[in-house]
Amino acid sequence: MAIRFEEWLAESGQWARVQPSQKVPNSLANGILSVVFQPIVDLHDGTAIGYETFVRSSAEAFMGAADMVDSAAKSGFAGPLGAAVRTLACHALPKERLFFNVHTSELKEDLLRPEDPLWNHAGGVTLEISESAPLGALAGRCVSELRKRGVQIAIDDLGAGYSNLRYIADLAPEFVKLDSKMIGGLAESERHRILVRHLVGMVEELGAKVIAEGVERPDDLELLRDLGCHFAQGFVIARPSNPPAALTG
Repeated sequence: MAIRFEEWLAESGQWARVQPSQKVPNSLANGILSVVFQPIVDLHDGTAIGYETFVRSSAEAFMGAADMVDSAAKSGFAGPLGAAVRTLACHALPKERLFFNVHTSELKEDLLRPEDPLWNHAGGVTLEISESAPLGALAGRCVSELRKRGVQIAIDDLGAGYSNLRYIADLAPEFVKLDSKMIGGLAESERHRILVRHLVGMVEELGAKVIAEGVERPDDLELLRDLGCHFAQGFVIARPSNPPAALTG
């Protein structure tokens, strides 16, 4: 399943969520949107606990998914784009737990609307929020309400830049994702191994589980198991695809 974003806006009624003066950027309007999935696996038994969803576009203007989301946010379409991605993903994997990245501008009452695809997804939903993103009072209330309705929260990209560790204490997420910059080359860096081991222990004490993302080498995967990491995703396990690829790590 794939959709043309501007057509989907009209068919789904999503135009009501934007201002009349807003115009869909040509690169976003003309591209065909689709999604791919990357499994997140339990490092102890190798089973998939869920799948992270990545949006793709046929438009050549974008450097990648992050560039597309940034373009949508700047033009006021982050919310409708997020809803389109969730629509595609929930249709493709109706019974699996899905992990979605959310832009901070989506963390408002609109995300709580009952017609959003996440509320009718039988497999369960985890929303990933970057630890570098500022959360205002409105966004904080939205996250609190999402939690009450059964949505899980993951702190994304821990270690990618300035790490606001208080984020973990304040949001009480179910998962904390370690950025690939902290994972690559564990075999060569004792200091990295010490850091990861202590982060895993701290996150566990705070009641969450650690997901290592961007794992590309078998030796790093083995070290993550030894360091107590709970879950992992990355090319060494499976590349993003639709349908999801068979597990190889």
